Amino acid sequence: MPSMISIGGFFFLLTAVLTNSPNLYGMSRGGNYPFVLASLKDRGGDVSKYWYIEWYAWDVDKGELRRGRKQCPAKYKTDKARRAWAGPVVDRLNKLLNEGAHFAAGTDQKEADFFKERVPADVLAALDEILKLNAANFRKKTKGTYQSAVNKLRGFFAYYDIKPMPLARVPDNLGARFTEYMQTVLGNNARTVNNTNNQIKILFNLMDGRGWIDKGKVKTKKLGETDSGKNIAFLPEHQEIIEAWLLANDFDLWVFTRFLYFAFIRPRELAALRFENINLTQRAVMVPGLVSKNKKLQPAAIVEPFRVVLTDHVWPRSGKGRGRVFGKGLTLGGPGVLAENAAYERHRVALAACGLAGLDYTLYSWKHTGVVNAYLAGVDIVSLQQLLRHQHLSTTEVYLKSLGLRVNTLLLNSSW
Repeated sequence: MPSMISIGGFFFLLTAVLTNSPNLYGMSRGGNYPFVLASLKDRGGDVSKYWYIEWYAWDVDKGELRRGRKQCPAKYKTDKARRAWAGPVVDRLNKLLNEGAHFAAGTDQKEADFFKERVPADVLAALDEILKLNAANFRKKTKGTYQSAVNKLRGFFAYYDIKPMPLARVPDNLGARFTEYMQTVLGNNARTVNNTNNQIKILFNLMDGRGWIDKGKVKTKKLGETDSGKNIAFLPEHQEIIEAWLLANDFDLWVFTRFLYFAFIRPRELAALRFENINLTQRAVMVPGLVSKNKKLQPAAIVEPFRVVLTDHVWPRSGKGRGRVFGKGLTLGGPGVLAENAAYERHRVALAACGLAGLDYTLYSWKHTGVVNAYLAGVDIVSLQQLLRHQHLSTTEVYLKSLGLRVNTLLLNSSW
């Protein structure tokens, strides 16, 4: 159990740490040593003065507490920026002090030694560690994207039976070979390759910030991308193929896609949708402001074919008309909460089963396809603006153009 001792009239926490604790951070650890926790000295909030972090650790040679300071870098000019910098540094220092950090006997350690870190053994271990260290800075979905990029690189090493090398020995051509692997082995398109390379480079830049590796170590050449855009609607024949497959093999996902196709409700909005939000009498689905794109409660119109889907397939599964429309595992009317990526993963399986993988189709393609077909059926742009719940007509204009619509048909009969 930790105990308190008095030195010079002050009380300090005495830590009990095993004396054979490993030296992981470039400083000595272990033994029973008093310390004073690190804290930010903000000079009364005066940003015209330099701020610093101060702590005290035990100096074994002198037999007394020794003060350490770390000055806030000059590039942080504002109160908010300085506190944002200081928070993680203070936390890290206090973790080390609680683990028994001290100035060892027979050494001339500087305060900066407290900030030296053990560099992970190899490139993959380093990527895993940097992801872990920055987890709090990533949104859940973003973290998953970076993890996928790291997993691809891990697959690259395994495929070519290459033993992951230490960071100091990462070859200059790693980026080029990894790019080749993604193109030829994984069959990734140029956009996917570029995105993955950017994610890996960002992680390496974070390593550079911790002094693990030199910046720019991994070099890649950006591949030329076709302007497929992110708004890809199904070709009619492909829509027919995947709809038939879903009806036969994944009915709940088929129902899920009807919400996108007819009501233009986004997947994230659908994950939170409840039966109470569906009003068949008023022919509207009320999308909660908590999950809607513009954070406002909005009605999505129930057009006739969508009403049939709701009446015949959704409402009979509603029980007492309460609860989530899609529960855990994408179960229609089921219990639990739908995981964020569940529908996307199921849809990728469907695309692969239909031979449509690699054509840039996504779950969102159902929304895009619905808009294209509505426009071609004669729905005017103002009505589409309302159906899409766009605040501005210009947003709808841009969206339609991204789908290859809004072509001036008068030009088609012109000649010059």
